[in-house]
Amino acid sequence: MRNPTKLASLAKPAKATPPANSKKSTKIKSSNTKKAFGLIYAAIFLAIVGLFLANARLSTSLSLDRITNSHIHFQSALYLRSLEDIARLCASKPDFTQGRFDFGGGYVGGFSLQHNESMTKAYLYVEGKNLRTGQILRATKEIYLPQNEPNNQNPLPSQPPNKENP
Repeated sequence: MRNPTKLASLAKPAKATPPANSKKSTKIKSSNTKKAFGLIYAAIFLAIVGLFLANARLSTSLSLDRITNSHIHFQSALYLRSLEDIARLCASKPDFTQGRFDFGGGYVGGFSLQHNESMTKAYLYVEGKNLRTGQILRATKEIYLPQNEPNNQNPLPSQPPNKENP
């Protein structure tokens, strides 16, 4: 008679014995997985830093453009005031109908006079070039000068009263 325990063990499949280097292969797989995730995290981190720096550069350049444009507007307003004084002087002379000026630093301007019966209309303009962006910014002004104004000049400011002569 046969041994029943021996027969039962024969019916059961034998346990597969792992190869001698199986622990090493799982270590290699987990090590490669860790390295892959590390590379993915590094790539995500670099992408975030790159987006942050690109946004910072864009916002910095936009603020610089605003600053230079506001400077050009301010400088153009000063040149318009000068052109207004020049146009007032030239309006008293019938020969002058227009004038063009180069103020330097990328600023040009001028005026055009139109004489009517009762007044003179002056169109003033100043153009400034933003050297950073290449934009040309223009400022314009339209003034009316009466014909009967002597020499079209502003009166001198009054002097403060003197102690001797109140």
